Amino acid sequence: MAELIFVRHAEAEQKMTTDAARRLTDKGQKQSQFLADLFAAELTEIDLFVQSEIVRSQETLQLLIGGASDLRIETTGLLYEVPPIEFIKWFKLKANRLNKVLVVGHESHMTEMIGWCIARTQDVSIDIKKAGVVRLEIDDFNNILERKMSLTELVTFKKLKAQFRPAP
Repeated sequence: MAELIFVRHAEAEQKMTTDAARRLTDKGQKQSQFLADLFAAELTEIDLFVQSEIVRSQETLQLLIGGASDLRIETTGLLYEVPPIEFIKWFKLKANRLNKVLVVGHESHMTEMIGWCIARTQDVSIDIKKAGVVRLEIDDFNNILERKMSLTELVTFKKLKAQFRPAP
């Protein structure tokens, strides 16, 4: 089975400049650090990390992966204000021999993309809170355009924090 993990970026500052330039708040940095603890054991299993060109997405991912430097990271403009199918087509080109991919993205684009992956419609009502995690599975990423994916996890940051206590 192949797994596609979506992480919504952590909390960002209010729109003070352009939307693309918004940085993480202190709370957003703490959320990202918590995600780093949550994903620490799983980092080496992830074949590809994908982030948007938007600052808050990149900051979230950089904090999530910590100092790891040997990870494969791709940056794309297809995770923000572009029809989700364009990202899926791009992803299929990258997906050969991948088993686990983590994507840091934005709302409402992520909801539309997840809707397309699981139901072939963008008219899905899922509310992904900041620093929330969604996991999808498929037999093989090469089939992502032909087969629907299965939703295996949809969890808010608040619930993640209540369920997971990092080791001291």
